[in-house]
Amino acid sequence: MTADHAPDSPDGAHGHSHDQGLKGMLRYLRFAREMWGSDVNRAVVARLAPQPGETVMDIGAGAGAGTMVAVESGADVVSLEPTAYLRRVLRLRRFATRVRDRVRI
Repeated sequence: MTADHAPDSPDGAHGHSHDQGLKGMLRYLRFAREMWGSDVNRAVVARLAPQPGETVMDIGAGAGAGTMVAVESGADVVSLEPTAYLRRVLRLRRFATRVRDRVRI
């Protein structure tokens, strides 16, 4: 483990120190637009081709770029994200969508 890597903690903090706290939040917000939508995520979900009523899992969901694409297909999505801050971002995104009942974090 390097000095930049925060050990697992009860509050769910993971990752590098530069990704945490106010500085991390501001850094994240700077790149949020690119991270909230991703050509790679769209391509992966298209390849997976989830159908309405199916359940898919987004492992390492981050801010939910893949989650949101998959849920728009009609699938139910279980999003797994170890970083507490990104889970909070994902919860906000979930709250803002009309299909929030099909996303579990």
